[in-house]
Amino acid sequence: AQGGGCGVVDATHNFFLARRSALVQHGWDARQKVMEHETFFYALWLHGQRVLACPAVRVQHNTSRSLAYVSSSLRFGRMAYFLQYLCKDFPEVASFATPFIRWDCATRTYCEPTFNARFPYNAPECGKAMPWWEDEDDRSAVELPLVTRAHVEAWGAVDAGSASPTARELGLPRVPLLMMIMTHPTSAASRARRTHQRATWLSKEWRQRDRPWPVPWRYLYVMGEDGSPTPRVSPSSTTAISGDSLR
Repeated sequence: AQGGGCGVVDATHNFFLARRSALVQHGWDARQKVMEHETFFYALWLHGQRVLACPAVRVQHNTSRSLAYVSSSLRFGRMAYFLQYLCKDFPEVASFATPFIRWDCATRTYCEPTFNARFPYNAPECGKAMPWWEDEDDRSAVELPLVTRAHVEAWGAVDAGSASPTARELGLPRVPLLMMIMTHPTSAASRARRTHQRATWLSKEWRQRDRPWPVPWRYLYVMGEDGSPTPRVSPSSTTAISGDSLR
């Protein structure tokens, strides 16, 4: 614990204090009306943004649920429609779990555990089909660095001999990158192609011949402009991407 009993955590509840600069840099996906704070805190974690929880802080939360509230709230009956955006914002994530719900992005299903059960995730509520709007753009609203905290932790200790000088200065490993150019990114055929690629060979593990464990790697779709023979990529866009796409 640090400073008055506060400790470093990966996420907090929806009540928190934050620097304005952090909220501007790591905003919300506007499509997520609910189930949004998992995406927000995971993006902070990938960026290496420190989050503290202070158990001594108390907040009074009105948990009463009137009939009018239940009938109009998106949390009751329509929550599942907003689960898809965590998967769309982080296309490289196959599954994501919290104490309250588990996403299986690879199969587009989700699970609400049965609390106090011996095997809470074996309940009938698991394996529900996740609503997924195919006619919507599959874009991510979360900007990420090319090398995230997930890649750094996957590598473990950085091998200075295999990293570039810039990467060494930042403490980041070198990550293999596969780039694919999409010249008509918004067409239905292109969206279907990306969906198929993400669900098949792009989700496979890479392994080096002399290492038994998986090698972290990234793929990146370079999105061109519809009707343009070549994608237009601004130099400033090469250090950050949205999900798995660079537009």
